[in-house]
Amino acid sequence: MFPEPPRRRKRRGRLYALAAVTLLIAIAFGFTNLRSDRADLREFIDLAKVSSLEQEALAAEFRDFLTFEIQGADRDRISALFSGIEASVIDVLADLAVLEVPAAGANSEALFTEAFEAWLAGSNALERGLLAAADEPANPIPIIDIDNALTEVRVGDRLYERFILSVGDLRTEVEMDIGVLPVVAYAPRSGLVLSGEMLASAVRGATEVAAFHDVRIGQIELEPDFAGGDHDGVGVLPFTDVVDARVVVSNTGNLPEADLTVVLRVTTLADGTSVFSEQSTILSLDPGASRTVEFLGIPVVEGITHEVLAIVTVVSDDIDTENNTSTLPFFVQSES
Repeated sequence: MFPEPPRRRKRRGRLYALAAVTLLIAIAFGFTNLRSDRADLREFIDLAKVSSLEQEALAAEFRDFLTFEIQGADRDRISALFSGIEASVIDVLADLAVLEVPAAGANSEALFTEAFEAWLAGSNALERGLLAAADEPANPIPIIDIDNALTEVRVGDRLYERFILSVGDLRTEVEMDIGVLPVVAYAPRSGLVLSGEMLASAVRGATEVAAFHDVRIGQIELEPDFAGGDHDGVGVLPFTDVVDARVVVSNTGNLPEADLTVVLRVTTLADGTSVFSEQSTILSLDPGASRTVEFLGIPVVEGITHEVLAIVTVVSDDIDTENNTSTLPFFVQSES
């Protein structure tokens, strides 16, 4: 019998084939990862471009406010401006938190995130400082807080500048036309150096910035409505034995109010006999807002003059307590 030929070469061939397949898989996997990394980078760049454009507009509004508008501003304007900045920045930070930015873009992503975090911290602190300066004119602490807030805003501007420079290194990585990113600067660049003392003085001189409370009764409406004409100078309702009343309560202060009690009383005008007394609660009322409170099924007597008295809670430090009450006399026409 002849000996079997050696099989070593066949085994080597199999090993070479296995190595080749492994290499091809590694190359394919690496290529897939490269494509995935580029897609993730592009997603990050797209987010940065869109959000930077929005911040460019907000930053311009912010600079104009601090430079030109603050002396004539009111509390609502300050709150609206800073709330808009806060909402926009928080949305961007939330989007960044779910992105998977590859290592090549880690530095750019970190600078971009830190810039937005600094803008958020600085703008929030600045709003608190401005309002505190207006509310406590003799307190020097808000001036220091405003200075620190301005510093934080400038830090955000510098971080964003570094982000723009870092993006240049990504142009070959993403294989896309990144274009020119907008310049976002919250701090004024016109040579005007803002300070805590300057801004505190401005809001203290703006009469509508300091906190004040003022809740009032706006108007009282009855259903059925007045029929026209009068009785001894009092408006006349058509014949009825029941009326509904609607009381409009307004917050003309610049602070939100809560748990406002609205009382409605109806009496006969001749002898003051009470025919109705009820109260309702308004849980919250924002500055500038109004709420209509209904009182239904109020018994009335024909041929008699009545008076509605509406009262809303006198809140702490209310600047005008006289407008917390309102009266409305009315005469109910007889059936005949």
